[in-house]
Amino acid sequence: MNEKSPPTVPESSDSVWKRDRTTLRGIFRFEYRSWFGEKFLKRDPPPPSDGPNYLQLGCGPNFHRGFVNADFYVTRLFSRKRRPDWMVDLRRPLKCPDNWFDGLFTEHVLEHLQPADALHILTECLRILKPGAVARLSVPDTRKFVMAYLGQEDHGGLPYRYPDRADYLAALTQKHGHQSVWDEDNLSRVLGEIGFTNIRRVDYRAGRNPDLLVDHVDRRDESLFMEAEKPLAS
Repeated sequence: MNEKSPPTVPESSDSVWKRDRTTLRGIFRFEYRSWFGEKFLKRDPPPPSDGPNYLQLGCGPNFHRGFVNADFYVTRLFSRKRRPDWMVDLRRPLKCPDNWFDGLFTEHVLEHLQPADALHILTECLRILKPGAVARLSVPDTRKFVMAYLGQEDHGGLPYRYPDRADYLAALTQKHGHQSVWDEDNLSRVLGEIGFTNIRRVDYRAGRNPDLLVDHVDRRDESLFMEAEKPLAS
């Protein structure tokens, strides 16, 4: 009697070995865009419309209705890509009043920043959120990638397979320009040290503010989801 084969999990088609390498030219272009944007394009966020004033930080191509969708400076005069509602460099102070936003959503952004820059932008987020506002954050879950590397817990629950186990660690630490790694412990500690309260791990599209549950389905199985609140004014 033949045993049934386990379900096939697709191998990742976006191997770390096939990605373009970082070049001095690419770094220069990025830093030039930052300099140009900070000097000529830096603005306050758009004024609130009717309803809650939410912020999506690092929107990429995923624009959400009801949010100020913020991302890095677009410096080209003509671009086919939709421009963010608010252009920012997350490594720099945000041009935004204190206590401005009713909630924050950021997805797979912190890992693109060096630890000191991530600490900076999280501190800025606390400043610009209103007292009692919820911050919802998701990042690649370090534990899942390590479990996949060790071959444990069904490859950490990740929805794809790499041909070599070391690829999981390379994907976590290097793919897409990743510069920091996060798990529940260090993200909780950092948020608490900054001043956030009621910090807890939550599930995909589950949390305290239904308006912030806009997690991208493609990142569901590889992500750590965390929420925290800005303390109420004393």
